[in-house]
Amino acid sequence: MTKNNLISMEDFDKIVQIQEDHFIDNILSKPGYFDEQKSFDNARDLIINEIPGLIEQYGHNVLKNRVGAILNPETRQYALENFVDKEEKYIFEYKKVDAEGDTYRLARSYDLILLKYDTRGDLFTKKQVKDAGYNLDKFKIISEG
Repeated sequence: MTKNNLISMEDFDKIVQIQEDHFIDNILSKPGYFDEQKSFDNARDLIINEIPGLIEQYGHNVLKNRVGAILNPETRQYALENFVDKEEKYIFEYKKVDAEGDTYRLARSYDLILLKYDTRGDLFTKKQVKDAGYNLDKFKIISEG
């Protein structure tokens, strides 16, 4: 589980995207959903199916309560402020330079995080950099997002 049972910003964004893709204004606007509790249950099931590993990562009780708050546009801001781990994002520059003295920074290329020459770099959390297989000790942080 994540620290303090907070949902990652990445998962928060995925949940919001699913809500926006599948429901017009909120989870109760889906045609055929007349029972409010059934609507929340169906929406949570959709989230769990579309984002594998959520229950294992956060636990059933966390998802049961917090995903509903994220799915509902009226309570989303509250959920963002109270249930989401908002990690700081940084630009990471490789500490070593090449033979010509050029520096390399981490940048996004499609769904990958790559070390690129001649780029301003993109913002990443330390967790994203570690999960991409990079050793944080090899980089210096040059900017905060």
